[in-house]
Amino acid sequence: MRKIISLLITAVLLISALLPGVFAEAMSYGDSVAKAETAAETLRVLGLMRGTGTDADGKTVYELNRPMTRSEAIAMLVRLVGGESAALSETRSTPFNDVESWAAPYVAYAYEKGYTKGVGEASFGGARLVTSSQYITFLLRVLGYTSEKDFKWDSPFSFSDLLGLTDGDYGSSSRFLRGDAALLSLAALSRSTKSGSSTLLGSLCESGAVSTDAAAAAGLSSLLGLKAMEAGEIYLKSRGALFTVKAFDASGKLLSSGTGFFADGGDIDSDYAGETLAVTSLGSLRNAASAEVTTFGGARYPVLGILAYGEAEDAAILRVGGSGFDRLSIRKGDAPAIGEGVFALGKDSAAAGAITYSGGLSNGVSYLRSSGGGGEAGAPLIDAYGKVAGVQSARADGLSLTAAALRRLTMTGFMRFSSERGYENAPEVPDFGAYFGFEPVKILVEDGETVFYYGEAAIRAVSPNAVQSYAALLVKWGFEYAGEREGRSFDYTVFKSASTAVTLGVELNAGVLYNTVRVTRNTERLF
Repeated sequence: MRKIISLLITAVLLISALLPGVFAEAMSYGDSVAKAETAAETLRVLGLMRGTGTDADGKTVYELNRPMTRSEAIAMLVRLVGGESAALSETRSTPFNDVESWAAPYVAYAYEKGYTKGVGEASFGGARLVTSSQYITFLLRVLGYTSEKDFKWDSPFSFSDLLGLTDGDYGSSSRFLRGDAALLSLAALSRSTKSGSSTLLGSLCESGAVSTDAAAAAGLSSLLGLKAMEAGEIYLKSRGALFTVKAFDASGKLLSSGTGFFADGGDIDSDYAGETLAVTSLGSLRNAASAEVTTFGGARYPVLGILAYGEAEDAAILRVGGSGFDRLSIRKGDAPAIGEGVFALGKDSAAAGAITYSGGLSNGVSYLRSSGGGGEAGAPLIDAYGKVAGVQSARADGLSLTAAALRRLTMTGFMRFSSERGYENAPEVPDFGAYFGFEPVKILVEDGETVFYYGEAAIRAVSPNAVQSYAALLVKWGFEYAGEREGRSFDYTVFKSASTAVTLGVELNAGVLYNTVRVTRNTERLF
């Protein structure tokens, strides 16, 4: 951490007087008093910290050589994230019954944001002295990490060391002072958020909590944009989106396994914006009757089916049952330039390397190659800003698929594995229910036709345009509009492929209104 702080302080054009020598002995971080004073002054210039008063010369007093309570720490944290005005302007509630009146707005704001959870079911413990592990935990949560998935709240030190927030200089027995909080808070501004979209300071400027003029006055303009990350930080940010995939035959016997990652569907195809999709190697799924993924946290989820794949690319895009997945952003534009730094991710590592070959074609597919290696087929190749630049393959020549080539995979429509419930008689039909998250109320099979009934009211409450969107997807996935079919009460819209017809309609059945999807293999009987 000292190296980080030194770089920050070099950029800050502020001069502070040294405090008495006893101060340096009291500080647990061991850095010079001048750095702690300058850190506090820099935060004040940014509008993110207040002192405890002024001295006879009108200079702000920070009392950096004394401990602080949890209530004081939370107030400092709320100011750090630019939330003080919001905290004081709106009444919020907490489950705690021991919060001092002056601290209540700050504690309530931090509780609502998930920065603090208290020390018991109804106790915040505001009068207790804050510890180094607690304040580091507060900062890690501000950066977007969670103590449930990323680190242990009572021992966050190894995680914060890997992230670069600290540098092995804190532990469970460390004495924690206001000066420590100032240094750590300043260091946190230079860390990128878990999403990797910007540094914490950059996000504060984007939200308007800090003005760019104030950042410039503090000498921190360089922190406003994207920040290149190191291997440890890349790994910590990305590992939650990684998974292993296992493929099974019809008897449940394991066929193969591989690696993959979750991504924002909109980064692959705009029709899937907001949906979490899974990317892996096609070779990991070949001849599979069913498959499942296991996150590196140990959670298991079924693979519902395949949305796109490419034989030459050795890549597949899947829909997985479940929600709340961490996901990676996929790089826009062309392949990275030769010499650009990248990281090959594996289950327990992020091997640093550089692009040595970029954008070259092999059988019409765009590939790249990097030094460093070490990743498994289907795992992401990450650039220095946390975005997927490519997908690693099992090719003997070491080539990896570019992100641009991944986006050019043909979206074939949703295809279930044979062991999964759905359009068993027409597996190439994209699954309406799975796509929009609706379960059919009932399924009827009659005379070569499967009819799926969906609650009309339920669908319209969640997605009023679901049927229209599904019709557009049928056309995109190769079905042709085939006109209208007359019914007893309603007309039905028909789409067909060479072997299958899909009829969309609304039916009144026993007094209940349903959306229906009829799937028929023999299209001749409809026309």
